[in-house]
Amino acid sequence: MVTAQRENKEQKIKAQIIAAEIQLVPQSFEHFLRHVLVQDPPPGAGILPFTMWPHMAEMAKILSDTVEMDDPDGDSTSHVLKNDRIIWLKARQIGATTILAAYALWQCYKPYSEILLFSQGETEASDFLSKCNLVYQYLPRHLQLELPRNNISAMQFENGSQIRAFPSTKKAGRGKTASLLIMDEGDFHEFFRDNYAALMPTVAKGGQAIIVSTSNYETVDSDFKKLYRGAPGNGYTPVFYNWKVVPDRDEQWYEDQRLESTDLARFEKENPISDDQALAAPQELASFDVKVLEWMRQFVCEPQLSEIGTEDASDGYINIYQSYTEQERYVAATDVSHGVGGDYSVTVIMTVGGVVVADIVDMYISPEELATHSMRLLNMYHNPWWAIEDNDQGIVVVRSAERRKYPRQHREKTSRGTEREGWHADGSSRDEMWGDFKAAVNSGGIRIPNEAGLAQLFQVVKVRREGKLGRDEASGGGFDDYPTACGIAWHIRHKARSNMGIGAFATSPW
Repeated sequence: MVTAQRENKEQKIKAQIIAAEIQLVPQSFEHFLRHVLVQDPPPGAGILPFTMWPHMAEMAKILSDTVEMDDPDGDSTSHVLKNDRIIWLKARQIGATTILAAYALWQCYKPYSEILLFSQGETEASDFLSKCNLVYQYLPRHLQLELPRNNISAMQFENGSQIRAFPSTKKAGRGKTASLLIMDEGDFHEFFRDNYAALMPTVAKGGQAIIVSTSNYETVDSDFKKLYRGAPGNGYTPVFYNWKVVPDRDEQWYEDQRLESTDLARFEKENPISDDQALAAPQELASFDVKVLEWMRQFVCEPQLSEIGTEDASDGYINIYQSYTEQERYVAATDVSHGVGGDYSVTVIMTVGGVVVADIVDMYISPEELATHSMRLLNMYHNPWWAIEDNDQGIVVVRSAERRKYPRQHREKTSRGTEREGWHADGSSRDEMWGDFKAAVNSGGIRIPNEAGLAQLFQVVKVRREGKLGRDEASGGGFDDYPTACGIAWHIRHKARSNMGIGAFATSPW
């Protein structure tokens, strides 16, 4: 009798737990993951509970987090996805496909959800859907939706939701509407641009698009890389996880894997330590030694306030990393954009030893404003020699410096024997500048404290034209404005010798 009562009580408790899970799991992806079993890759240990590594817990929140929004009528609120567009760059084998397969299945608890999975080829598409099937198969029975149709290309549930898998072909997915779109290993899709153009407009309002990939080492300016570089300004939430996020991976693991690899260029792209390294061109195309650039990260720091007060240093443009000292000699250079987005305007101040001590970096500052703020910055360093690239907008800054009688503007001789202000980039001068600067960087002689500025060095490549490697410039979607300014400053460093003994203007005109 006592045993029967105990069993009855236990059954009631179990029924209550099941009822609570049936209510909670469709509402919480993180709770759903507690019930997920996955297959450990061969020669693994078989079927195991999903391991919530720290980066997976973070990713689960990024995928499913919502924010509260007021409805247009103002009488109620609703919850919408916080990250409806996600671009995820990653190292390989960190659990990405597994958590996305679980996420796709979890989304099917919402009736009439349309989940579209795009993979590199037919085999990869089938494998991705198989992962969804595996998660479904090992869910507790009370959490399994009824699945009347299940084949190698689709899982269709009784509540009207379905998951469909496609290889990346030119016409794949056309005419489909998605509540969730996942493009797996997007940097390897042959028809990424076609699929993206056709599918993104079909992602339903309130829907979500997730594009995830390791870096394709054979591409420099792929559409995937451009999307990642453009985030978050293009509406995408950028996510990056390196090879170290998986527990038990250490430097020895990395070295063992590297030694086993027969393709080091591919290995480094599949196991990056930073997103800059992942996005950088293969070393044969990269202008700068990627290993040296990674080493240079140790000099990255936040700007400090100027000793002369906060007003000048915190005007929204000027960054001071090291204040002026009489013992140092300085040069400055400026690369000018139109100030309407698309490129950066950059002014750097550099010591003759190659250390950037201050800068201005902005995509929307007008040439006139750039001239004003640059001269204010240069005045803090007792007006060093200043080379302004005299491109179309650079002329505005050159003329402004002339009008305000800046004392040490770089001049060059023309073919007529006269002099003109500014640094002129013709074929020979440009090649000479880049050659000098690359040699200095690759020998470890340059220090750049600006993280975004350093990132641009990863994006400079030797452009291939007519089968030959030619001039150095930014890869598609990248920027070379910061390295250009640094390169010009380094190129004119010999002029810093005449700075000694000449101070700043007694009363600054700007």
